[in-house]
Amino acid sequence: MKEELALDSDIIPRIASPFGGGLGRSGMLCGVVSGTLMALGILKGRDSAEERVEPVLEEARAFVLKFEERFGTVECRDLAGYDLSSARQRKLFALNKVREKTCAGLLAWALDELDRHLPPSP
Repeated sequence: MKEELALDSDIIPRIASPFGGGLGRSGMLCGVVSGTLMALGILKGRDSAEERVEPVLEEARAFVLKFEERFGTVECRDLAGYDLSSARQRKLFALNKVREKTCAGLLAWALDELDRHLPPSP
C-alpha cells in the first residue's frame, strides 16, 4: 500500500512491526488480515474523531468474513500450521518455507481484494 499510494512515511513499517506471527507471535490474527485492515484504514478511514467510522468498519468486517469463508479461519497458527511463539516452530516454519508457500498466497488474494478500493490510475 505504501508503494501503491506513493506514501512517503517511515512510520508505516514501524506501526506494522508488532503484528507479525499473529499479533506479537501469539498465533492469533493473521498478519495478512491485520495488514489488509491497516491498508483499508489508509484508503477508507476517517481523518478525525468527528467523522463516521461505520463505513470503514463495514468494509473491514466484510473483508474478514470473506477471508474466513475462503480460508476457514483468520488465525495465524491454523493457517500456517506452526506456533510462532516457539523458537523451534519458527525454525521449522522458515525451513519449510511456509511464508513463501502459504502466506504469499494469502497476501496475493488479499491484494486482489484491496484492488477495488484503490483510486483509479491516471
